[in-house]
Amino acid sequence: DDDELKKKMRPFLSQLFSPILLKAFTITFFGEGDKCQLATIGLAADENPFGVILGGVLGHALCTTAAVFGGKSLASQISEKMVNMD
Repeated sequence: DDDELKKKMRPFLSQLFSPILLKAFTITFFGEGDKCQLATIGLAADENPFGVILGGVLGHALCTTAAVFGGKSLASQISEKMVNMD
């Protein structure tokens, strides 16, 4: 009974936590600049933490959205051969 439930949940979890999602999360989480984290800590010490969380999430989402669409657009205009030139 328990094994069948685990088998049914695997496709859902593998879609939810796809490799690209995990890669993007890891790059974003570990690649985030130290200055931003220190500024956020300082801001949260003086201001409403929920406002800091919401502002940080929205700001990062907007920045990431612009990077994704800008990168996709740029990739369609520049050849891979040109990028790999030494």
